[in-house]
Amino acid sequence: MLQKNHSPESPKVAPFSSLVKPLNGGKTSFTCQSLLGSPPFRVVWLKDTKELSSSQSSKIRTIEDSSMLILDRITTSPPFWITKPRDIKAKIGQTVELDCIASGFPKPEIVWKKFTDDMWTNINYLQNAQISNGHLIINSIDRLHAGSYGCSASNKIEPNLWTEFVFSVEGPRVAPISPLVKPVIGGKTSLACQNIEGTPPIQLNWFKDGKELSNSQSIKIHTIEGSSMLILDPISTSHSGNYTCKVSNNFGSDSYSTELLIEGPPFWITKPRDIKAKIGQTIELDCIASGFPKPEIVWKKFTDDMWTNINYLQNVQISNDHLIINSIDRLHAGSYGCSASNKIEPNLWTEFVISVEGKLFL
Repeated sequence: MLQKNHSPESPKVAPFSSLVKPLNGGKTSFTCQSLLGSPPFRVVWLKDTKELSSSQSSKIRTIEDSSMLILDRITTSPPFWITKPRDIKAKIGQTVELDCIASGFPKPEIVWKKFTDDMWTNINYLQNAQISNGHLIINSIDRLHAGSYGCSASNKIEPNLWTEFVFSVEGPRVAPISPLVKPVIGGKTSLACQNIEGTPPIQLNWFKDGKELSNSQSIKIHTIEGSSMLILDPISTSHSGNYTCKVSNNFGSDSYSTELLIEGPPFWITKPRDIKAKIGQTIELDCIASGFPKPEIVWKKFTDDMWTNINYLQNVQISNDHLIINSIDRLHAGSYGCSASNKIEPNLWTEFVISVEGKLFL
């Protein structure tokens, strides 16, 4: 490093490297030369940010604006520990930082691993993990981060170093939930939620589509210590949705969700009504039904004393429950119907009339 003394022009040092490849027991040197700047100069050598001075194994020779650092009897050394990571406990959502630091010459390389599927695996795959050689940061801790970890230090000089530590995540853990009985309209079913890990006291809450549930005419919740039962009776289509059981304590929370689809016959959302249209006009109609499984909509027209699928009609566009008829003419007039079915009885059927007004000009 070159330092100036009240000079109008700052010094600039030339790039340098070892003149001879450093080998164990050998000798090498570095030369520092100023390219720019106004004298006088002060040349300082630093190792790992600490200033060097002449010693038994290193000599410094400085003449004006150049200096030579001579290293004699170079010694290599295997890695040795500075800081080893220890077992750690973290709360869910917390951020943790760990150090695995070793020294030696050449500088040791640090590799972090996690014991997964009966083998030690590099942890680069871990979510929310940041690695900077000997420093590990894990953000937003969850249960997937818990387990046995290790870090190694090696610099191609034996012996390498290896240490292991355990990462524990505190907080409750909920068991998967599913309906105990297949939900059918008019029937009864229940969902059981069980906390399987965590320090009391444990709180359990039920949610449907993100909104917290409470006791009502068709919903009953029974909670005892670390378990809870959600009962739906009688079941209706309104009970379809995404159900979540959330367990929490002072160390964090965990949740599990399941989708509840209530099987039931179709029911009307929108039925088409009688409509009057002028020749050349465009009309749109909706025939919308709900239910589970999702109902299939079929459009028909009463022609030649029978109900016929309307796909044969000109200028007709059908998108399941939406019907568009462009450029209406008298051939479009008549009785129509639409059905909704999902293989659960009863199916739905409704009829409507399309009247066409006006004269047709040729």
